[in-house]
Amino acid sequence: MRPLGFDGYTMAVKSGRTTDAAGLDAAERRRILALFDRYNLTLAGISGQTSLLPDADEELAQNLALIHGYIDLTADLQRPGQPLPLCMTAGGRPDQWEAAKDRLVERFGELARRGSCDYVAILKALKRVGYDGFVDVEISIMVQRRPGYDPLAVAEQSYRVLSRAFEEAGIERRRAT
Repeated sequence: MRPLGFDGYTMAVKSGRTTDAAGLDAAERRRILALFDRYNLTLAGISGQTSLLPDADEELAQNLALIHGYIDLTADLQRPGQPLPLCMTAGGRPDQWEAAKDRLVERFGELARRGSCDYVAILKALKRVGYDGFVDVEISIMVQRRPGYDPLAVAEQSYRVLSRAFEEAGIERRRAT
């Protein structure tokens, strides 16, 4: 790529590729970064184009699992001080937007708050890239509008989860003075 004049490259990580995220163990991830260094290329992004709009629950579960793998891979490959975007697609067609937009927002929310979210890994990745600011919790309006929503209970649960993640990550929380 460098001899052609490219400065960077976005790596496709979908299944079936030699760079399938599911098949890249820690050693292979280090090897990939070493190749980017060797050829003086910037890893410009991770491409995990996987739809969040399938109709079948089983396919959605599979896609969400893939996307979580892409997120983990992106965190592992991100270098300190360098943004590494995860390129995604919502799926669907433009003429489906009005009918699909609420479902898409809900699914992005599910992706962000799913129980398998590895907050410890996220906190470690933030530290690795030099971030030492606040970690915010945002509860979507869709969740807030659910019957029986208890904001205090959600705030308490959010605090417990993040506090435990900071502790497990071995990261001292910066406290307001």
